Amino acid sequence: MKFPCALTIFLSCWVSIVSGASRQHNIVQDYLSSRQAIVDELMGADVAIDKSDLKVAGAIGDFNEENQQAGEAAWIFLKLLASSPLFVSQFWQSQPLLLRAKEIEEILSQNMKENIINWVDGSFTVENDLKLLDGSYISGSRTDDVLRQGIKTDSWAFRPIKDNPARPTTWKEVDDALKGGTIYFNSAGGFWPGLGALCRLTSYAFGLPTNINIYITPPKSTVSVPPHTDRQDVIVFQTEGSKRWKVYGPPKRQKGKDPLNRGKSGDVITKNELGDPILDVILRRGDIMYVPAGFPHTTDTVTVVEKETVPSLQDSSDRKEFDETSVHLTMGLDTHVWALTFAHIRWTLLQRCGKDWKVDIKKDEDYWDSMRTIPVGFLSLLDGDDENAMDIAVEEVKRILIRLEPKRWKKEALPSNEEIKDVLHYMIDDHLATLLEIQENMYTNIKPREEETLIKSYECTQKQDQVMQKYGAFSNNEAMKAAFEQRRLEREKKASSAANQEL
Repeated sequence: MKFPCALTIFLSCWVSIVSGASRQHNIVQDYLSSRQAIVDELMGADVAIDKSDLKVAGAIGDFNEENQQAGEAAWIFLKLLASSPLFVSQFWQSQPLLLRAKEIEEILSQNMKENIINWVDGSFTVENDLKLLDGSYISGSRTDDVLRQGIKTDSWAFRPIKDNPARPTTWKEVDDALKGGTIYFNSAGGFWPGLGALCRLTSYAFGLPTNINIYITPPKSTVSVPPHTDRQDVIVFQTEGSKRWKVYGPPKRQKGKDPLNRGKSGDVITKNELGDPILDVILRRGDIMYVPAGFPHTTDTVTVVEKETVPSLQDSSDRKEFDETSVHLTMGLDTHVWALTFAHIRWTLLQRCGKDWKVDIKKDEDYWDSMRTIPVGFLSLLDGDDENAMDIAVEEVKRILIRLEPKRWKKEALPSNEEIKDVLHYMIDDHLATLLEIQENMYTNIKPREEETLIKSYECTQKQDQVMQKYGAFSNNEAMKAAFEQRRLEREKKASSAANQEL
């Protein structure tokens, strides 16, 4: 089965996404039906590895230097998912998707006639991978004692594993931090070569900026993380152990609270806000799950689920829940972080036109509609050369403008097509292209114990902030420009101070 072009997929899914933007999810049986539909679609699809694509070939080799098939399986799966019409129209930024390890193996069997392996299971483990940080300068975080001791379990609280970032990390302090609860490592793609390769493969498949975090939780942790939302759409890879997940639809928006950052900085998502979960499942070795941005979720490694939303395909006699440390990788597809949404396009456009951009969005469905990703990467073939695609994107920007402020645009002229195109071209040809180039460098040629890798990660992070500083200037927003400039300068000062401490 061949997939239609990405632009056709994007156009066909506009109506379904907008009509479902209120995030009112169907009953469990309807969810399972839509899930089975995409499983069937993926099993009937095919992807060929283009061996002349040196970037993809390089990332495949770097993912697992001892097993080429693991990298090939990872690429095939990611490309299949990104090319799936049902993933775009029914799941992307609309509802979570859980694929069990055995289903993934069956999907891959259609594209790999031999050496079918579960590429997720064991791709990052405590013994083989985490211990590489011993003696390195890789820094991580741990959940705070108030969460670990059950004093306050309804809001995110954390602190660094080590006090002095200029001092090498020791395995003992990491192991000690892990004994009491969850530890995690943000932006890990710049420090572990296999994870950097996975970031590159994901970016090649989806055409979007990526970032990967590692979460490690010992057995019997009552609350690994409390209910919270994230700014990223994420793909979760369970590489070791098992973990219970409950994923909910976005709660009604509340004034003064960011829907993409709930459950953090003292904010609490109440049980009444959460309602019933869409998914209540245990992720096991080799499972993969997609969770949209803004969807609250909570995890633990102690609660056995009698009836999972998506049944396990493992034989019950083979399942030993929470008998080993849980490791999962969270791959962020960063469209909100990097301003690749219609809301950001509107914000930039109106400021460049000298128009008021502030708006009070009353309806949740209007808010979520505006927060959709613009047609880039796997959502479209829009590359700046396809004028028909560009014209369609322009009309979608106009639709968002009118939807958010219908009365205003009956009295006031909309920005011109050329003004809208200028913004879209900048975001695609300059902004996004530069970010992808920076990340390509960040996620390549990684040596965890060498100082050059740490320096490169720092420099790439600074360059990413420069991109956002430039975006602020392009948007005629001095506050944003100044904020990212200040962030870069503070990071420089902190790095200089750490270097002096080391001396």
